[in-house]
Amino acid sequence: MNVIGGFFEEENLNDNKNGFPFLEDQTYSNGRSALYEILQICQPTKIFLPAYTCDAVLEPILKLQIPYSFVEINNQMEFVALPDLKSSEVLLGINYFGLKGTYLKEISTQLGTNLIIDNSQAFYSSNWNTWAFNSLRKYFGVPDGSILYTPDGSTPKRTHSYNLPKIEHLKLRKNGAIDLGYKLYKESEKEQAISDKKMSNYSSEVLQHLNLKSIRQRRIENFNYLVNALSKWNQLDLSINIKHDVPLCYPFWPKNPIPHAKFWNHGIYVPVFWKECLKRGAKYKFESVLSAELIPLPVDHRYDEEEMNRMIEFISIQ
Repeated sequence: MNVIGGFFEEENLNDNKNGFPFLEDQTYSNGRSALYEILQICQPTKIFLPAYTCDAVLEPILKLQIPYSFVEINNQMEFVALPDLKSSEVLLGINYFGLKGTYLKEISTQLGTNLIIDNSQAFYSSNWNTWAFNSLRKYFGVPDGSILYTPDGSTPKRTHSYNLPKIEHLKLRKNGAIDLGYKLYKESEKEQAISDKKMSNYSSEVLQHLNLKSIRQRRIENFNYLVNALSKWNQLDLSINIKHDVPLCYPFWPKNPIPHAKFWNHGIYVPVFWKECLKRGAKYKFESVLSAELIPLPVDHRYDEEEMNRMIEFISIQ
């Protein structure tokens, strides 16, 4: 039985380029590097960000020694209340699971360029005329890559070299060597660091030869299939706006918690978003519970109804 989820394998590429619109100068090796660049340009005196986030987001903030404060979110994955920003302060808004594009568009009309959008989980989403960045390896079988979007669409000229990431884990997964591939994948993830290098030529070439329209449609179809089957058991009610949203996953928060390990033992490799939230403090109880109990079910372009049904059947007997 084939496993579901986990790190990506090497992509099957089309013969023809799709002409995905990005410039080399707006690419970075990863999302934290793009965020670091944004913060260097904006030079905020303080940044507010959701408590429900990974430590990678904090790396550029800490490196630049920018004061920060966490903000609570609710079960709609939206801020409980927007902070009262000074003109020199910024808010980081996360496009959770690729499903909060409409919400962030609304916030952008209020905050303008005082908003930075983290589209790491939302490759297909807009930047709504403010600062934004994404993370390609969350959506595709590439080892690196992030695209930085500026409020006015300009792209500063950069003379930096290209990133040279490891790609062995992608090839091993494609050839069925999942265990060894996973070991190398973890090593690759540990090597992710803030860098001024551009996205690798490898990732750029892959992105140019993917059928992004087909990938988008498959994700939406798989997501809707799981919505129809699992929403009755899900404590999160996150709808999808096809105009703005392309899901990273189906965020399943079961009314009766199911340990992640049960899924892993059944060959369904779901991630944990994010263990570090457990140490944010007692104030952020919702974030801690979600970190422990949320099951991000895969809906990506590797799968169709067969894999969706396997996950549904497994969940139905828990």
